[in-house]
Formats: sequence, structure tokens, C-alpha cells
Amino acid sequence: MGTDKTALGDRMKLYEKVHSSALTPRMPLIIRVDGVAFHSLTKGFERPFDCRISDSMNAAAQALCKRIQGACFAYVQSDEISILIVDYKNLNSHSWFNKKLQKVVSVSAGIASSTFTTHLREVEQAERIAAFDSRVIQIPREDVENYFLWRQKDCIRNSILSLGQANFSHRTLQGKDRHQIKDMLLDEKRIDWELDIPDYQQYGFIVKRVVSKSMAKNPKTEEMVPMTRSSWDVLSAPDFSTDPVRNMVREYVNQDVREDDE
Repeated sequence: MGTDKTALGDRMKLYEKVHSSALTPRMPLIIRVDGVAFHSLTKGFERPFDCRISDSMNAAAQALCKRIQGACFAYVQSDEISILIVDYKNLNSHSWFNKKLQKVVSVSAGIASSTFTTHLREVEQAERIAAFDSRVIQIPREDVENYFLWRQKDCIRNSILSLGQANFSHRTLQGKDRHQIKDMLLDEKRIDWELDIPDYQQYGFIVKRVVSKSMAKNPKTEEMVPMTRSSWDVLSAPDFSTDPVRNMVREYVNQDVREDDE
């Protein structure tokens, strides 16, 4: 007996729907992608910091911001990228993949994995394949800035620990907290984490849209006309505990809803 293809397809789609879920619309969303088994992937790279890895992470963050609808900015530290997304810029705003959870996590992980791998191969000429996992966090507007403060605290801890691991044995560091490691670096290695380490190694990177204005010649009229360009630029992250940064985050998440089209 032949199988009714329509009935079969409907039944299979019914199974899919059981595991399909969507996120709450018009609420701040954070996607965080994390490198999988990066300790093994980065074996042989410079410690505690290798620009080939950080450059590849930043390239992945730029690709995510370009592809994700509603992306505001990304924060990059260690082997993770956090992207802030809002879908309420106006009443006609649309969410990325309508906030379908499986789509959001699978596509974001795929973009990060492919971009990082491609970029790293270009600068290192090696056949390493990177993988990222992805998770999403829906968060109240008033706690968004605290999320990034939390991730930067982790960045600072990782920075100090990595610097300690590059200068001391595992046994020597056992039981030591970051304050003790900083003291050990200063007293025994004459390395002042506060002064000797570049800001981006202390606080991470941000990727944000930068708008620039210039004059350009109209090829048809030969007249000079104003031109606006935007790009996703990589910048050293500031200290997220400062008021200017907190105000920047608030501006993204507390923007007024408008009725006009984007």
C-alpha cells in the first residue's frame, strides 16, 4: 500500500512542533556563543594572549553583528562573544528568525564557527576546525548592563589567571585567588597587571556600529554630495562599571518605541 506523502509530511512536522519554541517578543535578548574545547584548539599558541586568536574572535563577532537583525553591539572576551539584540526599535520591527529558539542558537553557532575557522586558517595556515555552542538569555531591561558587567568581571579574572599560568606552575597557583596572583606577579616577576597589560587584555573588546560622514563625488552630476557610511568596528572595551558605558547600554535597551518603519 502506498503512503500518503501529505499525511506523512504533516505527521513529521507535528513531531518537529513538539520541540519548537519561540522567545518572548519585544524584550532584550542576549546571544552568547562559546568556543568548544578551545584549550585543545589553541594548543601551541602564545600564552597568555595570542593576537591570532583574538583577531579571529573579533572577526566572528563582526560577522554575527552583521548577520543578526537587531544587533546593537557585541562583547568579546576569552573564547566567548555576547551580542545584545533588541526588536522594539519601532512597532514594525521584526525579530531575527521570529525569535525561534532552535534557529537562533543553531545559526549563530554556525556563523561563529565558520567565520572563526576561516579567519584562523588565513593567519595561521593550519587545518584547525573551531566549534562554538550558543545559548540565549532573555533579560529584563534593567539588568542588561549588569549582564555585561558580570561577563567583564569574568574577563578580568581570566586575564589575571592566564597571566599567572604563563608565569607560574599549576602547583604554585593552587588555592590562590586573583588578588594573590596579582601580588605574586608584581613581587616575583615585576609584572604589574594594572599598568603593564594592555586594556584589551584586561577588559576585552567590543564590536559596535560606527557611523561616519564624508563628502563624495556624484558620478552622474560630478557634484560633491554628503555620504554616510556605517561599519561594525572593533574597539578596546572600556571598564563597564563606569557611568558612560552604563549609559550607552541603557540607550540601546531603553530606546523609545516609534511607529514609523525602520
